[in-house]
Amino acid sequence: MRKEEMMRANIKMVLSVALGLLILTGCQKAGELIKEKIQTPKVSLDDLAITGISAQKLDLLAKLAIDNPNPIGLSLAEMDYELELNNEPFLSGKSNEKMEVTASGKSHCKVPLSLKYDDLNRVYNSIRNQDEVPYRLKGQVKLDTPIGAIPVPYDVRGKLPVVKPPRINAVELKLNNISLQSAKLEMGLNIFNPNNFPLIISKADYNLKMSGKNFSSGEIGSANIPPGSDAEIKIPLSLDLVGMGKWAYNLLKSGSSDYELTYDARYQIKDWQVKHQEKKNGNLKIKK
Repeated sequence: MRKEEMMRANIKMVLSVALGLLILTGCQKAGELIKEKIQTPKVSLDDLAITGISAQKLDLLAKLAIDNPNPIGLSLAEMDYELELNNEPFLSGKSNEKMEVTASGKSHCKVPLSLKYDDLNRVYNSIRNQDEVPYRLKGQVKLDTPIGAIPVPYDVRGKLPVVKPPRINAVELKLNNISLQSAKLEMGLNIFNPNNFPLIISKADYNLKMSGKNFSSGEIGSANIPPGSDAEIKIPLSLDLVGMGKWAYNLLKSGSSDYELTYDARYQIKDWQVKHQEKKNGNLKIKK
């Protein structure tokens, strides 16, 4: 019989004996007998990743590993957490989401965290010239076992890169060709990277409204924006003016219009894929 099978059989035997003790003598001796055989799981941090960035907040995802040495599965009943940045407390919370913890192995619990830039301003002056900021994530998970909930503490430290959101500095629209049926244009985006490391656009989608109506949407190809620099991205547009209606033809002939641009991108930042959304609006002149 393998060691794991022997341990599982041993725990089953202990549970059977404990049940008998529970009937004959009460809870205390039964609990003590089971407690001797249940090993305390360990909790560690597998990863703390940046998953999203905007002008308002920074999204993180903590991936906790729960290592269960027991040959029986357990259940995650509850967990709480506290996050510190640069020795300043930022977030605390609790999750009651249930999860099964694998027997004799590791299970992973994902904890989404959002940091508002208004709160980050508290430490911005001390970290703005740094490449990284120290963090501390601590708390405990509570695991359901045959003897009740076991609290397992965790306390991990590390460093996160100081990431500032990229921004669209300018939007341009140039009319190359127009007829009663169609129009060919080029939209230009000037995107600035305020960080001291490169940003790689792995995928991006845009939606452009003109005068409150859908004008064009599509996907933007990949691009590399150097540290502390901007990049000019050119997007060819081909419009079916017959399908869009007379308003689009008249708008292009007028030479300007109010616009709203929604930009959804995925950036490669170090080892992470980071989501970024930005909206920009104003009055857009159509160059000819």
